[in-house]
Amino acid sequence: MSSILAHNLHLEFDFSYTSFPLVSLSIAFGVWLVWKTWKLITISRASLPLPPGPVPLPIIGNLHQMSVTDQSSTFLQWQEIFGDLVYVNIFGTPTLILNSYEDAKELLGVRSQIYSDRPRLSVAGELVGWNRSLVLGKFGERHRTMRRLLARSIGGKHAQSFRLHEEFAICTFLLNLLEKPRDLKLLLSQLTGSVVLDVAYGHQVKSGHDQLIFWFRRIVQDFYDATAVGSIIVDMIPALTYLHSYIPFTSFKKTVATWRAHLTETIEHPFSRVKEQLRNGIARTSYVAQHLSEGPLDFETEDALKYSSFNLYAGGMETLAVALSTFFFVVTKYPAIQQRAQQEIDNVTEGKRLPTSNDRERLPFVEAVMLEVLRWSPISLPHRLEVEDIYKGYRIPQGAVVYSHPWAMSRDKRSYTSPHEFRPDRFLETPKEPDPRLFAFGFGRRVRQLGPICPGKHIADDTLFLAIALTLATCNVTKRVNEAGDLIEPIPQYTMGVVAHMAEFDFEITSRSDDAIQMLTAAHTQLGE
Repeated sequence: MSSILAHNLHLEFDFSYTSFPLVSLSIAFGVWLVWKTWKLITISRASLPLPPGPVPLPIIGNLHQMSVTDQSSTFLQWQEIFGDLVYVNIFGTPTLILNSYEDAKELLGVRSQIYSDRPRLSVAGELVGWNRSLVLGKFGERHRTMRRLLARSIGGKHAQSFRLHEEFAICTFLLNLLEKPRDLKLLLSQLTGSVVLDVAYGHQVKSGHDQLIFWFRRIVQDFYDATAVGSIIVDMIPALTYLHSYIPFTSFKKTVATWRAHLTETIEHPFSRVKEQLRNGIARTSYVAQHLSEGPLDFETEDALKYSSFNLYAGGMETLAVALSTFFFVVTKYPAIQQRAQQEIDNVTEGKRLPTSNDRERLPFVEAVMLEVLRWSPISLPHRLEVEDIYKGYRIPQGAVVYSHPWAMSRDKRSYTSPHEFRPDRFLETPKEPDPRLFAFGFGRRVRQLGPICPGKHIADDTLFLAIALTLATCNVTKRVNEAGDLIEPIPQYTMGVVAHMAEFDFEITSRSDDAIQMLTAAHTQLGE
């Protein structure tokens, strides 16, 4: 018996011993197989073509073909030649332009995990400081913290708690516009800034010379300048980020320092003032006050709160300003649209009160006007691809800057009938045409992770509807008459750049009645108390 047991043990020992080479061989084969597969995939990816696009020049690529003032027209021309996917090279940076909603939804929405980063803008980001913000900051834990803070206070249904802030700002805007219709552009800037400052910091703007409004407008202009062509050269050549201080005969270093000082002042001052107001027990309801009053915050969370409050402007307020300038153009040019919307409002309010957000479902044509305004004037910010991707048989290189081109999407004949016409009924007919908010407020994880529209954009959507409804309820916007007694016909023109704005045009604005002015003034007084 013992000999049999010993023999069995010996066999077991021999079996385990002989398994070592087999295991090693299996591991080696597995490593080789993985390497071979990776190599084949790499070779296969490298052999795939890039998306079509214009032929680049050495070194500068397609930079010479990029319009400084009207990028959208250039993109539209390329779309006609190359299709919905257009690939260009800007000083060595691969760049992809998405002209269709379906492509943008797939890449920036479905594949948002690898498309959620922002391009590296050395001047605006690293040198000025916008890289700590939601606009240009790298997607990561800091972004998630800022988004969580925003979602808890103003995301989704939470935006409703700030409607009184919006109504006060709109009433102020309309009363000022009735006095100074030539100041539309300035007053629109004040309106958007007023909403942001009231929601973010509880700061009510009561005059056209508000210091915080001036600071906010200034840093927005600084941002445009920091992303202009001269700065883009530094962005495309990273070494210049660190050498700019040594470039002789240039004021670039001083200019960057000024931009940075402006940004720091605009972020720090209103935040510190809310902290002081809380200590003195006089703080008004606001996004910042709500979070600071919940208890001490660690440094990282407080810094995220500080930058997220400032970024409310970038989270939809620029879309609001552009859309409202388009609205005033539309009601000037198409009086029948204005009259139809006014009749709908009068049927609901009977002329005895002002419309509110609670009337929104009963004002479908006013809502349709708002949607058509958004379709006419969408804006977008670029994304950056973190890893190489393959789409529709094309290779998209790692680090590619990806532009969704909402102007092409909003004028796509496959989605919209007569896309160059202003026709609100397209959103009332069956079947309805696509809601422009799908692309007007951006794509991607930054938008999708907190719902269809991210924080700040709920505020902008509410404010846009209220501004349109209150304007139609209380005012008549008409064409201006020249010295010869002829009506001046407004022509739709946009000033292109980082953001496209409706160019200035002539119009007249008057109150619809004495009762309308009295209701507007009374609401302004009551809301300002």
